[in-house]
Amino acid sequence: MKRLLVANVWFAPRSYGGATMVAEALAARVAASGEWAVDALSFSNYGASPRPALFRTRLATGGEHWTINLGGERPRDLSFDNPEMTAEIARLIARLKPDAAHLHCIQDLGIGLIDALYEARIPFLLSTHDYWWLCERSFLMDYRGRFCGQERIDPKICAPCVENRETLARRRARALEALSRAARITYPSREARRRHEINGAPAARGALLPNGVSPPGPGFAKRPSARLRFGYVGGPGPIKGWPVIERAFAALDPEKAELVLVDAARNVGASWWSAYRFGPLARHVTVVPGYTPATADEFYAGIDALLFFSAWPETFGLTTREAALRDVHVVATDCGAPVEPLTDGENATILPFGAGARELSRALARLVEQGLPTPGPAARAKLEAEVVGPEAQADALLRLLGEITAPGSGAPKSSSSG
Repeated sequence: MKRLLVANVWFAPRSYGGATMVAEALAARVAASGEWAVDALSFSNYGASPRPALFRTRLATGGEHWTINLGGERPRDLSFDNPEMTAEIARLIARLKPDAAHLHCIQDLGIGLIDALYEARIPFLLSTHDYWWLCERSFLMDYRGRFCGQERIDPKICAPCVENRETLARRRARALEALSRAARITYPSREARRRHEINGAPAARGALLPNGVSPPGPGFAKRPSARLRFGYVGGPGPIKGWPVIERAFAALDPEKAELVLVDAARNVGASWWSAYRFGPLARHVTVVPGYTPATADEFYAGIDALLFFSAWPETFGLTTREAALRDVHVVATDCGAPVEPLTDGENATILPFGAGARELSRALARLVEQGLPTPGPAARAKLEAEVVGPEAQADALLRLLGEITAPGSGAPKSSSSG
């Protein structure tokens, strides 16, 4: 049996964000295939020690879960490329001797993970989930919390937003070098692939790998409510549009509209909302714990519509697809991939990208007063045609892993291999 190392900044039991859910689900299904033994590598930042420390636990699937802890705060430059982290990772790779690796979000683990794999001649798949490879801030958002508007990345535009503009050229060169070393680069959407490849990611190694979305379980049914319930999965910052949502909801009747906030930060021992001052908005608000794939139905059964007012051009949109599959109406900006499988006026209300609180408030008021539309057959067919399940994604991943580990696959090798 071959051995696979899966790397993501978060990993169960410290699960956080859609990319982590995808990474965990894929790892479990690859392990269940019987073709691969799967180990995981993740990051933690407990305490204040500035030296990396390695810890080992066990995955539910039986493999080993290795976590590198690095305490305290650090500049983004060291989050991107930290020689001490790289040395620790290289020692771990020499110990595990995986046949291949699957990398997801490697912030804080650092780009040196790729150096270590490359020098050890281990082929790897790189799955993108955001724009960290192109943008120090990961989401193409400027220091004001707004989309920077860039297609082809211009360091002159990036300079005011980064911690150290002197590192921009080196960061870009290191990122492109790392991407060139991947056996394959997978993208969850056509838009994500397009943006990466126009900025230098090697097109010949690119492949679409849409994230698998779990359908509702047997017996899924909405819980009744006297108010129209709008769910929001995100924190109080601008990335998911909270400032706009907060202002828009202030104009709604709290007897008719409820705002259900998911506190996903609880999954990693923190909280977005426990100390938040809602003011008059508190009459609308209910806070619920972060959900997992096993408890997603419980969350969606308690809302009627999902608010996805993203301020950046997202690469996928797991929650919009989860919601739509459960007949939860989606209220979103036209932010690209998250709304690709949706139909405006049927299973979604899609507002222009960059829409403000006034536009959102009017849209929400219409839904409260007029009720939610019922999706027609064409909208349902479009959704089902464009959304893949976790099993289909895992099957595609297994095929890719087989390709990059096959003899004569042509996967990039280190220069020392001759």
